[in-house]
Amino acid sequence: MRFGFLIAILISSGLSVFGQSADGAWTLGPNWAYNRNISNLEIARIAMQGEINKRLVGGSSASKASKKRVKATGAGAYKIAPHVVPELVSTEFEGTDKQKSGLKSSLEDAIRFYENIAFQKRYPSNDLSFGIMYYVVNSYVIYRNIEPSAKDVSGQTQYLVGGFYSPLISHERALFQQIKNQLRVSKEYSALSDSEKQKATEMLAIYTTLMWHQFQALAAKRDMAGLGALRTVAASNVEGFAGSRIASIDIGEKGIVVVD
Repeated sequence: MRFGFLIAILISSGLSVFGQSADGAWTLGPNWAYNRNISNLEIARIAMQGEINKRLVGGSSASKASKKRVKATGAGAYKIAPHVVPELVSTEFEGTDKQKSGLKSSLEDAIRFYENIAFQKRYPSNDLSFGIMYYVVNSYVIYRNIEPSAKDVSGQTQYLVGGFYSPLISHERALFQQIKNQLRVSKEYSALSDSEKQKATEMLAIYTTLMWHQFQALAAKRDMAGLGALRTVAASNVEGFAGSRIASIDIGEKGIVVVD
């Protein structure tokens, strides 16, 4: 089974991309097919580099957080079940038993990191709406905070521009509700089983967590070429979701808006 960056579950289900409407908001359209940036094998490669094990918040804190979920209700919610994607990806990975086991543990760590963020921010982790928001917001933040052509006062290339950008908590809440509202009226989404929602959410959680920690690792090394490439990927993630060019997309008090 092959997983795209956004997930094969969403590909096969026919979920559509959020496209721009006349008033600058966005609604479900017919073209959400896939995100072409990464496969499950690429996810496995990144996880096997070991960076995830060094940098992720894992262990007891993440485990405890995952047991204290905010109750998931409405569109996006699904019944809690054991993780499934780590087993699927590690089974496909062509490596030794030890490597497969390490990969599975790393991917479990990535999901626990996602669950811990949900707990800290008071969101339900067993909710595709939060999985999508996690993906979009982190991609947008990465894009906004990388500028390979910028120079600091000493003339050295820098990757953060004008301080660290992140949407306000209220703006994230607006986006979360915006996504739930869109899913609520989607016939394609309503046809998904709990299992399909879970697989989609886990893949978003894994990919986004890996991307975020890759951003941190590249920034620590001042790897401007790597950051530039990651910025392009992050822009593509947001554009694919919002159906508009990144320069026209903003996250504000109404959630995602498309501006001129």
